[in-house]
Amino acid sequence: MRKRRSSSGTGATPESWFQQHFLLITLIAALAIAFLAEMPWLSRPVRTYLLQGDTVALLTLLAAGGPYPVRDSLRRGPNPLLLALLAWCLLSAALAPFRAFAVAELLRLMLCGGVYFAASTGLTLREVPLAAYSVLLLGGAVALGGIVQFGSGQPLRQGEITSLFGNHEQFGSFLALLLPVALAFALDRDGEPRVLLGAQAITLIVGGALLLARTRSAWVGGVIGLLVLSLLAFQFVPLRFSRANKSLIIGPPLLVILAFVGFVSVSQIAPLVSVRAASLTHVLEDTSFADRLHRWKSACRMASDKPVTGWGLGSFPVLQSRWTHQGDEQAQVLAHGTGHTNLAHNFWAQWVAETGGVGLALYVAAIAAFFGTGLHALRSMLPGPRRTLLMGCLAGVSAGVVDAFGAPSYTFPGVSALFWLWVGLGMAACREGKGSAAALPPTPRGVWIGSISVGAAAALIALGVGFVQRL
Repeated sequence: MRKRRSSSGTGATPESWFQQHFLLITLIAALAIAFLAEMPWLSRPVRTYLLQGDTVALLTLLAAGGPYPVRDSLRRGPNPLLLALLAWCLLSAALAPFRAFAVAELLRLMLCGGVYFAASTGLTLREVPLAAYSVLLLGGAVALGGIVQFGSGQPLRQGEITSLFGNHEQFGSFLALLLPVALAFALDRDGEPRVLLGAQAITLIVGGALLLARTRSAWVGGVIGLLVLSLLAFQFVPLRFSRANKSLIIGPPLLVILAFVGFVSVSQIAPLVSVRAASLTHVLEDTSFADRLHRWKSACRMASDKPVTGWGLGSFPVLQSRWTHQGDEQAQVLAHGTGHTNLAHNFWAQWVAETGGVGLALYVAAIAAFFGTGLHALRSMLPGPRRTLLMGCLAGVSAGVVDAFGAPSYTFPGVSALFWLWVGLGMAACREGKGSAAALPPTPRGVWIGSISVGAAAALIALGVGFVQRL
């Protein structure tokens, strides 16, 4: 399916642009379909068929697309941990008591795995920045739709915009993942002028929509992502002021700041944002936070009853009422399906309840290996779009990790696929070599030890909270 361009000496017909970038186009289309699978105005069967077709098509085309540097890549970076995680999810789905819910969750995870491997291993090095640009354009369009929704005067719940997601939490998480990557390109003084201007425009649109979404966990995640991006830039992009480059260094950040202040002033969203932000100053007195804290503790207590394997993939929405005494009972969920009221609103707590300490340890270890591999690669990378993309992906994934503590969004296909796309593109930016032979460099032993240690610590902490709740 995905053959490389033949040399002119063979007499073969040159491939079209579509043929050369077939996997890239497929990857972007798969991500767009994953977003559509979250649209609430589509019926549940239609969303299920979209997710099924999207996952099967991407995995099939990825398998047929080769050749890939499989032998080296699967032993490096987060890849072996991610493969172990997917294998554990297969086992968890097989042992789960509710097959329909387990299969739906397994499809989402397989889609995320397909997105990751297509981005990290399937794309050529030239396609990697192009994939990021395409996703930012797609995300900017979705964010602009939310701003138009706000400006059109549509009836909104407490002034929160949702765009195509139908829920402000999912929309906010989507924007929190986008913002650090867009800002990384917007402030890249070595970037192409058209990319620089486009990224600055998308940053303003995404930042404004994130404020309007009024999602506190996404705000905190976005701030953490921007802080991580600032630290990476300070560490790996040294500034050398001179008369010649002073405007290039100061100009882009100043332009973004002034335009953002102007947007907030003209749109008159400051009162809406300030009321929501004020609740963060007395969060312990907030009833919604107390409710979520109860759900998080209940999920950990649920995990402590089956600390190794958990209750099975997709089982939390069905069984959660036994521990939370909230939401829908098991019979009602099995008869009518589930919704946000039956989710833990903390991806990590819900994940350990479903897959146990082993599942949480593998998940966290895979993400930790991504950070370790990316930070190690940044030390030797030269300025260019790949370095900018890697810093943006590290910051974007940081935002997602923090946001997942307070949002249910990462149990849905679109947001979770975008999260793993940034992980995949970040690893693709670390690859070395030429053409299809480019692969991840060997992973230092310290990265393995640190990643596994972080994963084990996360599992012990979550299960420890559960055992304390049982007392």
